[in-house]
Amino acid sequence: MNIAFIKDGKVKVLYKNVGVNNPLPDIDNDPVLSTCTAVECDDTVGGGDLYDGSTFSTPVIPISEAEVRSDRNGRLLLSDYILLPDIWANLSSSKQNEWTVYRQALRDVTGQDDFPETVTWPTKPS
Repeated sequence: MNIAFIKDGKVKVLYKNVGVNNPLPDIDNDPVLSTCTAVECDDTVGGGDLYDGSTFSTPVIPISEAEVRSDRNGRLLLSDYILLPDIWANLSSSKQNEWTVYRQALRDVTGQDDFPETVTWPTKPS
């Protein structure tokens, strides 16, 4: 049996395999545990998980706008070569259009509804 000690909706301390050979400490005299609520949990629960009163969940680590912009800028940089005159001139007009649309879509990711939490990246032309 595993016991999670919850405070402010978050697992603060987790005791795994609690039983006769692995008893819990004296909760009433522990400065941390005495301020928490003990909840039985399964092996999927980890320290730092969230608890809403009935369900455990792993917190989502937010990605920053700067990280997404950096990723986007890297993708643009990796496709800059296609604009070199000797390469661009040898592409069909449909391929040129694919690359133009792709590069514009990369620039437009910052305008997506859930940016920066959720980004739908455009598919790079082949």
